[in-house]
Amino acid sequence: MNFKQKLFSSMFMRNMLASFGSRSAYSQATGSFVPYFQYKIGIYQADQYLYFPKEPFPLRYKNEIFNKLD
Repeated sequence: MNFKQKLFSSMFMRNMLASFGSRSAYSQATGSFVPYFQYKIGIYQADQYLYFPKEPFPLRYKNEIFNKLD
């Protein structure tokens, strides 16, 4: 077992790394999330859909949900 595997095997260390930004819970692949809210690719409109210029990353999708609530 290498050093990185030992770190990520410990829940304490895994949470510490996530807290300080060394580890992200979000995938870096576009569209790799469950879309709980409908979204469209296109220009922004003030309706019930989330709009993105291209297929969003999971973190951008989550952030846009909260931006739309404002």
